[in-house]
Amino acid sequence: MYTMRLMIKIGVFMLWAVALQAQTGSGLLTSDERYTRIPLLPTYSGAKYTEIPVRVSLKKYCPVPGDQGKNGACVGWAVGYGALTIQRAIQRQQTDQALITQQANSAAFLYNQVRKNPQDCAEGAYLEDGLVLVKERGDCLEQSFNYERYDCTVQPEAQHHAEATRYRIQDYAAVFELNEDPKSKIGKTCKILATQTPLIVGIGVTKSFFEVLPGADVWNPASSEPISSYHAMVVVGYNSVDKYVELLNSFGTSWGKNGFIRLSFEDYERLCRYAYVMIPGISISENEKKGAEQALQNVQTLPTTVVLSGAFVFRQPAGFVSNEAGEELMYFEEISTRRDTLHPGLYHTVQPGFKAGDVFQLVARDIPRGRYVYVFSQGPDGHLNLHFPRKKEAVTSAGFVLEKTVELVIPSEESLLQLPAAGEDHLCILYSQEPISALEQRLAQIESMSAPFAEKVQTAFSDVLIQAPDVQFSPEKMSFSALAKPETGKIAAAIILRVRAL
Repeated sequence: MYTMRLMIKIGVFMLWAVALQAQTGSGLLTSDERYTRIPLLPTYSGAKYTEIPVRVSLKKYCPVPGDQGKNGACVGWAVGYGALTIQRAIQRQQTDQALITQQANSAAFLYNQVRKNPQDCAEGAYLEDGLVLVKERGDCLEQSFNYERYDCTVQPEAQHHAEATRYRIQDYAAVFELNEDPKSKIGKTCKILATQTPLIVGIGVTKSFFEVLPGADVWNPASSEPISSYHAMVVVGYNSVDKYVELLNSFGTSWGKNGFIRLSFEDYERLCRYAYVMIPGISISENEKKGAEQALQNVQTLPTTVVLSGAFVFRQPAGFVSNEAGEELMYFEEISTRRDTLHPGLYHTVQPGFKAGDVFQLVARDIPRGRYVYVFSQGPDGHLNLHFPRKKEAVTSAGFVLEKTVELVIPSEESLLQLPAAGEDHLCILYSQEPISALEQRLAQIESMSAPFAEKVQTAFSDVLIQAPDVQFSPEKMSFSALAKPETGKIAAAIILRVRAL
């Protein structure tokens, strides 16, 4: 009798698994060429960024997992209903799952517009198309354009598009390169999750993925299993003790652990081919504006609540120290600076000069989440160099900052800039609330002009630079606080350092 009951249970589970595989789609279309066109997330530094917690979970910000059914709609579910909804919940610090689900973004709004074959609901989509759409047009709410109510061939109407514009993202970036060291994938994934940012991933799935039973915590694909298709999901947590990441799927709550699944670090490294992050739109509250305006009225006090801020450090190697592993690490000395009394934003070193050939690094700090950074320099010969966003062969790094705790080291933690010859070098760092358009043309204009460097920067970026009294520079440290006004186009502030080589 016991054997008979066991056989019946096994038979029921087998029938359930077969039915699930027949009814459930995946739908991620893949293109290495499309992926490599996306700007790559920069390599960030900073003690608070690199020292990550043992475990992180964003599940409290997740909606109830949805079910894509037999349609190839995973892109809509991962980008809109998943990652965008989670990031909005984090912005609001909303942890009521019922309310998060009620206010979730639409999977169908995205999928119905980016599906490769408009006539075939089983057809998938490219994640890159979903990201472009949510940046340019946004994504309305699920309750407005419901996945179950609207057929996959139905296109959103004017009211859906109007609502979608309220939920546009500011930007997105690829997380790692196609030839990324597998161990680096885990390191970057954990660091990003520690900044309270979910990742949208394209993962190779096998037959066993569609056979995961209700209540199963872990998907354990055998290394010998061939990849049957690719699937878009959202990484919402990790545990570095038990060595797994946790994924939000779109097969409904009867799949896995209420719609979530754990995947070992090893399997994630092997199967995750693409990964992306999004920066949600920056909303500036009236209280934030008023606080910044009031603080900026007092020239003696830097405001504590501002829309745009940043700090810039100039440092030289000062020697080496050994870490616990016996490796020699370079340590640095920060160079004192002083603001020019005639030109706000222009600084010079207290030390009157350096030797030609001296090396140094630049460090950008204290940048609010989602703001952009541009760094360039001009030497005595008049040649201009763009140091950030970086460009390595055909790959350009994204210009935005993921989290205020990060630092951007120019040129990198392992390399140095050099004062090539006697004369004056000027280093400029632009902090911006939004991407700055026509950057190459502006830099070419600076290179062609005959004028003091600070005046050239002011001329080339006059349409975007915030002017007094809405920007305030510290008298000694290279830092500022400003009130950006996107409606007027005034979105950026520039700090310039003049360095003399003898």
